[in-house]
Amino acid sequence: MTCSGALYTGAKAALRPIHDALMAKINTFGEFETSPKKTYLSLGRKKQFAMLGPAASTRVELGLNIKSLPANDRLIERPQAACATTKSNSPT
Repeated sequence: MTCSGALYTGAKAALRPIHDALMAKINTFGEFETSPKKTYLSLGRKKQFAMLGPAASTRVELGLNIKSLPANDRLIERPQAACATTKSNSPT
């Protein structure tokens, strides 16, 4: 699982397990390339299909490019839409 070490340092270090869990699931989708950027990790095949990175010290952001959805159903068209979760140290 390739990840830029600079993404999850300092206050954002606690988010690394969430990133690793998401990448483990994404890896089941098949082969793709990762390209570390300054503030996120780009995931792509011929084109970028997702980005993953810390949005803040308490939140991980996962962006997906889903061209098959109508424009009014895409999350990018509604930036106020968000999914919230909490980090738990207890086993699930």
